[in-house]
Amino acid sequence: MCVNYNNALNKIISMKRLHRNNTDCKIAGICSGIGDYFEIDPVIIRLLFLLGLFLGGGLLVYIIGWIIIPHKEKTISPTVNP
Repeated sequence: MCVNYNNALNKIISMKRLHRNNTDCKIAGICSGIGDYFEIDPVIIRLLFLLGLFLGGGLLVYIIGWIIIPHKEKTISPTVNP
């Protein structure tokens, strides 16, 4: 019986991860990273955090996310030298 580990390895490599987005950030990139993870517009997440700020607890959740959620690993794009 031959076991094919390529499918499992591809799933692990392509697994979605929650991260703070450095390219589309306003303060810390929390909302942008959450938007990327759930594949929705970061503006919706920002509005939810704003609503949470007025209802109480939104600022605390944002600060905890700022501490816990890691930065997105930078990918090096190949450059073309003329």
